[in-house]
Parts: sequence; C-alpha cells; structure tokens
Amino acid sequence: MKNFEIHENPNKLVLAGLFAALGLVLPFVTGHALGMRGTILLPMHFAVLLCGLICGAKYGALCGALVPILSNVLTGMPPTVPMLPALVCELSLYGALSGWAYKTRKLSVYVSMLIPIVVGRITNGLVLAAMLGLGSGGVKALAAFYSVVSGLPGIMFQLALVPFIVNFAEKNLLRAARRSNALPDGPLDKARALIASGDISCVVIKDGVIIHTADGRGVSPLLALYQKEPEKLKGSFLVDRIIGKAGAMILCLGGVGAVFAEVMSVSADRYLAEHGIPHSCGRCVDMISNREGNGICPIERSVLDTDDAHEGYESILATVKVLMAKKAAAEKTAS
Repeated sequence: MKNFEIHENPNKLVLAGLFAALGLVLPFVTGHALGMRGTILLPMHFAVLLCGLICGAKYGALCGALVPILSNVLTGMPPTVPMLPALVCELSLYGALSGWAYKTRKLSVYVSMLIPIVVGRITNGLVLAAMLGLGSGGVKALAAFYSVVSGLPGIMFQLALVPFIVNFAEKNLLRAARRSNALPDGPLDKARALIASGDISCVVIKDGVIIHTADGRGVSPLLALYQKEPEKLKGSFLVDRIIGKAGAMILCLGGVGAVFAEVMSVSADRYLAEHGIPHSCGRCVDMISNREGNGICPIERSVLDTDDAHEGYESILATVKVLMAKKAAAEKTAS
C-alpha cells in the first residue's frame, strides 16, 4: 500500500503548547489569588478541555497527560500519591474524548464536554479509590460519585465559558493559516483564466510557474495526479474548478502548499483550515452536487463520515470503482 503523509497544522501544535502552559498557570492563579482548591474549580481540566475541543483528540490526550506531570515536577502539585495517577488518567480522557466527540463524531460542543467530564470524573474517583486501597465496590462507587459532585463548581464554570472560547477559536485562530500566506496573484490570475476557458479544470503552480494542467470531472484530475505524479503536488499551489471534501483530502495527502478553487464546499474549507493549508475560493457552497443536480455528489457522500484521510482515500477509490462499473454497464446496454 502507498505510504501516506499528512502535514500537521503547526497552529494546532502552538495552540496545544499554549493550553498546556495555561493548565500550569491557572491552578497557581486560582489557588493563590482566589484561595480556591483545585479539586473544586478544576483549572487544569479547563485548559485540557479547550485543547481537546480546539486541537483534536491527539493533542488533547497529550496535553492532558503532560500537564499534571509537569505541574508535579515544577510545583509539587498534585501530590505524586495518590493524586497524580488519577489526574493523568482523568485529564488524558478529558482531552481525548472531547476531541473525539467534537472533531470526529461532530457532536455539539456541550455534548462533547459532558462525555469527558462524566467519564473523566468517574475515572478520577475510581483510580483514587484503587490507589488508597479501598477494595469495596460500594466504596469505589461512592468515591466516583464524590469526585463528580465535588467538581460541580468547576464543571459549571467550564460549561458556561468553554463554548464561547471554542466558537471564537474556530472563527479566528484555526483559520489564521488560511490568511497567513497570501495566495500569489499573478500565477493565480493565469490559472483562473485557463480554467475560465473551459478546457482546463486543474492547474498546478510551483515557484510561480505553471507545471501541470489537466481536465476532467470531479476528483479525477487530482486522483490521477496524486497516484501518478505526487511530486508535482508536494508544496505546490493548486488551482481547481471545484474542490469538495474528497478533493481536500487528496490534496492533504499530497502535501499541497496552497489551494484556490472557483467553487469550494464548506466541508472542504473546514478540512483545509484544520490541516493548516492556506486556501481561498471564488464561491463557497454548502455541498458539491451530483451531475443531475438533485443531491450530493457520490464521491463527497463517501467521505461524509470520516476526517481520516487514509479512510477517505480508500472510500474515494471504492466509489470511483463502482461508478466506473455502472458507467461501463450503461454504455454496454446503450450499444
């Protein structure tokens, strides 16, 4: 199988680092300035939740595991026994589950918060009970219940404030990559003129020079380029007639440097933004329609339920195979 390479969004790495720093600073501020115990206000949890929701499950889990360990090393809090193992387990779940629910499953921000809060708080109580040698099942259940109840002030604070921060971040921070590098106007104008002529649907530019043009419907030009000449895609500025989520996935796998589409779907815009690829478009639409104009494009439908480029690529290939078989059968019948 072909080796895939997905370029991580450097903005996410920076943001994850900032959230980790926030997770170290907040307990100090709330403890010393406000005199509130960390077990009540849950300041570390606040930072880790934000990291998971904004940066995704992988960064959230890493942030959740590192913050309590770093805090223990730097400040002696939380105590190594019994609190540190409980917090590492809990906060790792906070980061991983919030990112999974919000980024992968596309659940609402509130549901994506409640899942890790409940699971994480219960896990905290169970791990603490195990560390303290409380063997009775009833005692462990009581410890888990107490862990949830004791953190209610912090949980209410998170539910009130975190959604607003996430909304702000989605509108501004994660899309900064799109604005950070201006798309080159000169080559872009030439490429758009070629596409407007109707003979070309895809243009690849490197170092200000057009190195590849192709024509075709849907993702076929991008798919052929990725399969046969992937070196042309890597680091290039690609201009296309239409880019949907399926096309965006192929471009991410190919390591494209920047993208312009005359028409781009909302899901493609989001996908490129989350992967740190500067992009713009002439017009943004809710979805890429099928050829009949009465529904979503079948290639787009095949990647609706995944944000994993590996899975998306395999779904695209399988759908193209089915469509080609149907086309061949129809041509055979017509002849």
